[in-house]
Amino acid sequence: MHRDEYQKFVDVWFQETHEYYNMETAEDILAQYTGEMAKIFDCRTQITDAKGRKSPMFMDIFIYDGVPNEPKIIYPLMKKHRRIKLRFSSCKKRWLRSKENTLQRTILGKLSHFLFSKMQKNLAQFQIKYPIKQCDYIGLVLSDYGGWQKSYMPKEYFNHIVYKEFEGRQFQVMNGYHEHLTQYYGDYMQLPPEEDQKPHHIQEAYIL
Repeated sequence: MHRDEYQKFVDVWFQETHEYYNMETAEDILAQYTGEMAKIFDCRTQITDAKGRKSPMFMDIFIYDGVPNEPKIIYPLMKKHRRIKLRFSSCKKRWLRSKENTLQRTILGKLSHFLFSKMQKNLAQFQIKYPIKQCDYIGLVLSDYGGWQKSYMPKEYFNHIVYKEFEGRQFQVMNGYHEHLTQYYGDYMQLPPEEDQKPHHIQEAYIL
């Protein structure tokens, strides 16, 4: 989702009441994936991941930011964000695991908020320098550090929606879905080997 559209979506979401759904934003210091992505959870369900952790079933929202036309400029910018994010995540984990009303928790809490503010300030400066409405290219600056070259693409891939049929129903997809999927997966219509046709993240899923 484009950065500007994501922000509109978040603003509208929190103006409404949702009986079954909960959202954690990338800008929430207590979210699971702060500074990386947003998630919408269906609280009527429960899944168990490959590590045995339980949570409601969720949908990821990956946020595309405007980026410069020169790919070589992007990597250092993403590297800086990732470096701050890793420091923040490490500190946050220790902060939330520390005992209540202790000096350790107070110090780790203040340090976590400091690193969070630093990360948000760095992102704000990046977004001001490369406003998505004025950029020809977009990229997953927050999350796709390892595959950044694949996530770098023309913004026109998201110019409008088209409808595609799946199991007898029509679904909205971006106009550049074919180019996008080909860039990531090659021949995405070709089934992988049978041993690879298994979920890697989720082991079990239930409706409560």
